[in-house]
Amino acid sequence: MKVLKWGLGILLTLGVIMIGFYQFNRETHKTHFRGSNVKTSVFQEKWERLRKEQNVSKHANIEQFHMIIDENKKIESIRFEIIEKTGKGYNIIHYSENQEEKNADVSESTSKSWLQYKRLSDAHVFFHNLDRLNSKGFLTNEFPYTLIASSGWNELHELRDDYYLLNNKLALVPNKEETTVKGSTLLVIGSRERDSFESAATNTKTVLISSK
Repeated sequence: MKVLKWGLGILLTLGVIMIGFYQFNRETHKTHFRGSNVKTSVFQEKWERLRKEQNVSKHANIEQFHMIIDENKKIESIRFEIIEKTGKGYNIIHYSENQEEKNADVSESTSKSWLQYKRLSDAHVFFHNLDRLNSKGFLTNEFPYTLIASSGWNELHELRDDYYLLNNKLALVPNKEETTVKGSTLLVIGSRERDSFESAATNTKTVLISSK
């Protein structure tokens, strides 16, 4: 697998494609994820509580998901964006929790266009798939720190190493050459340091979530 470097201050490499004017409304709210033991967490339930708190549609999409699990297998930080289609354009909720802040940070903005919207993963389905992977112990590993990262984009990907396919079940797919696949990907990257993650075949599991 091609080596990628991840820093805590940087979102996933895929940029946000948008056209329109932003209006930000930043607030703090109680946390829903940070400090929870990942092994006993039910992500779909946490998402549902957050969705109702923020008055988000059941059909909202998600992108730029980034979660770090610490040496005690607890959620140390999490951030993602929720995108809703409205009558006038798109509503975007930027959500984050981290170890430095007591409360969750929530900011809201609007855009007239969100060009990648149709390619994004459904938020409800995304958190359901997290629970499916978590039930198999897939979100933790032997490393002190783990980064769970996904752009949330359903598109073509070029994979160069073995990967896992998640559809009706989770299965390992041997892959010895570059393969083009379609769907969204989720990376589970282990690290011995909190502040830096490097993706390599020895510390990374790649999950392809097939698009339907």
